[in-house]
Amino acid sequence: MRVVVEDIVVSWIERYAEKQLRFDKVRTLLPLIQEVKLSQDFAQLAPLKAWAKNPDDLLLKQQAFQATEQFRPYFSDRSYFIALH
Repeated sequence: MRVVVEDIVVSWIERYAEKQLRFDKVRTLLPLIQEVKLSQDFAQLAPLKAWAKNPDDLLLKQQAFQATEQFRPYFSDRSYFIALH
């Protein structure tokens, strides 16, 4: 009986530890995943893409900055950067 009970307890502990590990992993990675998704959406903005194709166009630059400013409150540190290559 003792061996059976110990096996059950060990099994429960293992299941609990596995579930807790998965939960902690998701909880830790979720903010990073959200920031990456937001950055991907940010990079797909049509005004930003148009400006990137023609960086000397001041009207396109202004439109891009207006569009990107809408994303600022959603980033965790309320900032972003744009690097044209």
